[in-house]
Amino acid sequence: MPISTKDLANKNEGMANGPYLAVPGIVLLEGGLPIITKDGQHIGSIGISGATPELDGICAQAGVDEIREML
Repeated sequence: MPISTKDLANKNEGMANGPYLAVPGIVLLEGGLPIITKDGQHIGSIGISGATPELDGICAQAGVDEIREML
């Protein structure tokens, strides 16, 4: 899914009944980011967990930045 878990959580909060809460395997916390190539192609995702959501997001972004350098 080409959307961060943080953005998905924010989107979910704005919808009646929070529909994304019922989707198996989706975590609605910061730390999950899509990997999108320089030409805009979504090729996967990275998820980091273990610290605070904010720190997880920072670590995930560092991973995405390194992966983009290789593409």
